Amino acid sequence: MRWGPKWKEKQRLFGSRTDLVLKALGLEEEAELTIARRIQDTQQRTRILTTQAEDQWSYRVALKDALLERPRTTIQKVHHEIRQTLAADDKHRKEYLVALGQAARDATPALDAIERVENFAEPYDPLLTDFVHFEVAHLLGRTEPSDPAREYHHWMYCVGYAPQGDHSARPVAAALNLLRLHPEIEADPASRWDQLSFLLDVMRTRWAGRWQAVLPSKYEAADMQHSLEAVTATLTAMDHLREAAEIDRDTWKVQRRIWEDSLVAPTRARQGNTDPQNQMLENVRQEVQRRKSAAGETK
Repeated sequence: MRWGPKWKEKQRLFGSRTDLVLKALGLEEEAELTIARRIQDTQQRTRILTTQAEDQWSYRVALKDALLERPRTTIQKVHHEIRQTLAADDKHRKEYLVALGQAARDATPALDAIERVENFAEPYDPLLTDFVHFEVAHLLGRTEPSDPAREYHHWMYCVGYAPQGDHSARPVAAALNLLRLHPEIEADPASRWDQLSFLLDVMRTRWAGRWQAVLPSKYEAADMQHSLEAVTATLTAMDHLREAAEIDRDTWKVQRRIWEDSLVAPTRARQGNTDPQNQMLENVRQEVQRRKSAAGETK
C-alpha cells in the first residue's frame, strides 16, 4: 500500500494522453469530437475555478470564445432547405448569455428573470452549471424581497461542488453570513452548528492553500478583510448557539481556540505582512507556555 495524491497522479498521467484514451475506446469520429470537447470544457472549468478563484466572471469570456472560435453545428433541413445551425449545447449557452444579460441589467432583478437564469443549471454543462449558481446567488442578493434560504442554497452549491484547489473565499464568507444572520435557513441548532463548522473548515483550507500556492490576486486585501469579518462574527454567533446545539462548554473552548490560531490569527498576520506559518507556530509556543505556567500555579 502506498499513500499519496493518487487522484492527482492519474490526472497528470491521463491529462496529456486524452487522444490515446479516445482512440482506445474505438468511437466514431463525431462521438470522439463530442467527448474531446467535453473534456476540454471540463479542463477549462477547473482552470477557471482554481487559477482565477476570485475572478469567476472570467468564465463569461471563455464561454463567448467557445461559441465564436469552436462552435458546434449541425445540418438540418428547414423548409426544404439545408441549413447549418448551432448544436443543442451551444444554442443552450447562447440563450443563457441572453437571459443573464437581461437579469443582470437591473439593479434589483425580478425573480422571474433570475429563475430564467437558474433554469440553465441543468442539464449539466462544465462551462455553465457551476457559474449559473454563482451568478444566481449574486442576483438573489440584489432582489427584493430577499430570499436568504434560496441564496444560501446556491452559495453552498458553489462551495460543495468546487474542484480540489479552488481557493475562493467569497462564496464561503457569503454562506457564513447568510446562515448567521438568518438562522431560519436551518432551524435545527445542531444542524446549523455543523454547517457553520463545515464552512469554517472550508475557509481555513482555502486560505491555507492560497497562501501555500502564493496565488497573486488584486482582491487579496479585500478578501482577507471580508473573510475575517465573516469568521469572527460566526465564532461569536457560535458562542451563543453552543448551548442550544448541545455542545460541551470545554469542547467548544478548545475548538474555538483552534479556529483562532489556525484561521483568525494567520489572516490578521497576513494583513500585517507577517508570515502566517510563523505566526501559527508562535501561537502554539505561546499556548504551550501558557499551559506550563497554569500547571505550575496549580502545584
